[in-house]
Amino acid sequence: MNIKKNLSQEINFVYEESFLDSDELHIINKKMTELILNMRRLNYKIAKHERNLSEATVRYKRKYRESFFTAEGKNDSHKRMIAEIECEDLEAIMIYEEQMIKELIRMSQATRTELETCKSLGANIRQELNL
Repeated sequence: MNIKKNLSQEINFVYEESFLDSDELHIINKKMTELILNMRRLNYKIAKHERNLSEATVRYKRKYRESFFTAEGKNDSHKRMIAEIECEDLEAIMIYEEQMIKELIRMSQATRTELETCKSLGANIRQELNL
């Protein structure tokens, strides 16, 4: 009975494949770090645009009320139209900020999905390497 011979035949360890797996793990960890940093940047931008939207909304409402009360219209409907026309620039800012928030949230969700995928791949590789 040659135990050494049987053991070496059963365990077929290839160093190159193991090295590639650990290299892939390193690449995935690096990508996960990049994705986490990207998520932080996106969250910062979302918060910035939400603040800008809040400020623009307050300025819009203030200017609208002021324009409405100072407008010389025949009736309230006419005064509202005048106030809305005078506030178009602030309304455009609000629309822009809302759109930026939507786009950044979409990008954030895509990045989050990518991060989850990298986590799964890393876990699979770790399990294969028995780490």
